[in-house]
Amino acid sequence: MLDVARFAEEWTDAWNRRDLESILVHFAEHATFTSVRAKDVTGAARVEGKAALRAYWGESLRRIGSLEFQVLGSHWDHENRAMAIRFRRAIDGHVGHSVEWLRFGSDGLVTEGEGYHGPELSG
Repeated sequence: MLDVARFAEEWTDAWNRRDLESILVHFAEHATFTSVRAKDVTGAARVEGKAALRAYWGESLRRIGSLEFQVLGSHWDHENRAMAIRFRRAIDGHVGHSVEWLRFGSDGLVTEGEGYHGPELSG
């Protein structure tokens, strides 16, 4: 079984280091990821395939000046082989909460993901 808390910490640490390859190592070649923010970078909310994810997240990181994620909680859904990571995000001084939902294949790699982003928080 996946160590959810450890995965969540390693996931956000990789993002904070801007280590794209450490993020992508967890994804299957045919993985998909859906996020409203992807539309701003790729023209579509759904990104299909590891190469497309590399291009999307690489361009996103290039556009961001400062980035800090902090895990607020994580949850494993055994029946669906999926996890959710809730985190505080601070991107270029804009603070809010987000959730990443990731489904894992039998090989332990992410096959599907979704990103949900709450509004900016004040103060």
